[in-house]
Order: sequence, then C-alpha cells, then structure tokens
Amino acid sequence: MNTIDSYSQQSNNNFTIIRLIAALLVIYGHSYPILGSGHPDLILQLLKSRFAGAVAVDVFFVISGFLICASWERNSFSQFVIARALRIYPALIVCVLLSVFVLGFLLTTESSYFSRPEVWEYLKYNVSLLTNKYYLPGVFETHPDKAVNGSIWSLPYEIRLYACLALLGVLSLLKPGRYLLACVAIGLAYSFDLLSYVHFPMDKSWKNLAPFFMAGAFCWIYRKSIVLSAPILALMIIGCIAFCKTDKFIYFYFITLVYATFYLVYIPQLKWSPKKDVSYGVYLYGWPVQQLVLHFVPGCTPELNAVLSVIFALILGYLSWEFVESPALALRKKIKL
Repeated sequence: MNTIDSYSQQSNNNFTIIRLIAALLVIYGHSYPILGSGHPDLILQLLKSRFAGAVAVDVFFVISGFLICASWERNSFSQFVIARALRIYPALIVCVLLSVFVLGFLLTTESSYFSRPEVWEYLKYNVSLLTNKYYLPGVFETHPDKAVNGSIWSLPYEIRLYACLALLGVLSLLKPGRYLLACVAIGLAYSFDLLSYVHFPMDKSWKNLAPFFMAGAFCWIYRKSIVLSAPILALMIIGCIAFCKTDKFIYFYFITLVYATFYLVYIPQLKWSPKKDVSYGVYLYGWPVQQLVLHFVPGCTPELNAVLSVIFALILGYLSWEFVESPALALRKKIKL
C-alpha cells in the first residue's frame, strides 16, 4: 500500500525543498503589502480568499504538526522540549538582536533610539515569543508598512501548538482513536466557543492555524491508513474548482492542501534537494530584507522587490543555518536530562 507510513520509512523525501519553496512564497506574498501596491498576488487572484504568504504558512503548519508529532513519539518529554527550543530560539534570538542592534541602530531617525522603551519591548517580547512587537522607533516610518519583521507573527502560535500537542501526548491522546475523539471534542469547543470560558486565546489567527497543525499531527498518527494517490488528489482539486466561488471552498481548500502537501513531500522523486535546511532562516529574514530593499530601491515593483529579497534572504538563511541553527541542533546530543 502506498501509505504515508510506507513512504515515511524511506530515506528520500522532499520536506526540505517544500519548506524552502514555502519560505520563498512568503516573500513573494509579502512583496505586495510591504510596497503598498494594492494589487493581489497571483495566488490571491486564483484562490480569492488566501494570498501566497497565507498558503505557505498553512503548508508550514501542516508539516510542523506532522514532524512535531513524530518527534514526540520518538523522544522523552525533556528531549522533546530541548529539541523544539533549539530549533526555534537560537536563530530567532540572533535575528531579533540583529534587528535591534544593527538594522535599527543604523537606520533609525530617532536620536534617542536606545532610550526608547519600544526598543527593549521589541527585544523582550520577540525573543521570548510571549507575543510580538513589530516596530522600532524611527525605523521604516515612511514605508507603507512600518513593521521591522512581520513574518514572526506566526511563531508564538507555533510554540503554543507545540505545548498543546505535548499536553495531548501527556494525556496519552496522540494515538489512533483517541486523537480523533480529541479532535472532535476540540472542534465542538471551537464551534460553540467553549474555550473562551477557560480564557484560552481564540483569535482569528489561532483559529486559522491550529486546524492545519492538528491535521498534520493527524496524518502522522493515522499514517498507516492514509493512501497517497494521484486520482484522489485530482478529485480534491476538482472539488476546489467546483466550489471555488462558494462558502464551502475553505473546506475543500483545507483537505486538499493537507493531502497535496504530503503527496508532494513523498511522491515526486526529485534529483536535487537542498541538504541544508535554510527555510527557517529565509522565513525569519525575508521581511526585514524586503523592507531594506524598499528602503534602498524605493521605486521597485513588488516582483523586483521579491526577486532581490529572495537573493539576500537565501544568503542570510544559509548563514543562519551554517553558523546558528546547525550548531544549536548539534547541542541536542550533548544535553542529557
């Protein structure tokens, strides 16, 4: 059977290249709002309800749910926490520090830059991922969007979903049957807004991202039962096309994107795939680079901004992987708890 399980046991997959494409798609999607062009990108023109960056983030969260669930199954609780922290925080901390002490310091028009509380709030909140702060005083203030790094908005949700999955794991709910019941219970809680009674954050972004993450975890837990097939994918795509102008489209989009993600991860036998996973670094530095391109090349089109930004983001992503992320991940084997 051509199940996800049978493919996942093989050494070849396309996770790295899919995540890189998603990170580059985020840059493309952001080029239009960053420049304030007022024009939709090609993905938004096609889907109407999802722009390129949102589709890419959906893919990220599907893959994340799948791999994080696998990580939980293969590691102790302490090793799981260490692995997740080493994957997220070192690169993020370096990016935030560079944003505050290099980019902000060099570009700010504020003479008392380091005495402004916004600088230290940006540093504190973005490093801790308790929430996000997007603005530094005197930086990019003439731009259509003044955010120094708008891409990091998704990271607090990522961390919270890691914690939610770990909680389900501690409760022994990450197993076939039990997980399905948990998903149904959570879905009903969503539908009737029951989680608000326990003060659980239920903003729009949480509602958008959590289902994709949980679906990724679902695909890991039920990997032995999910068959990857071109005809099945084709039927899903036909469903998307048939319902693209209705309020039912989002449901077809959801299931098709989840299924298509794993189909593309495992089925195509690509002859080339990057050995270094630079996607996280590209995602972190994409937005600041795009703002810098706009700063130094103010008359460029969204497409030119995206092309130039991709070049520099790939360089920074490589440096982040080589000198921050890879060494940080190597520490995991040395930390014994």
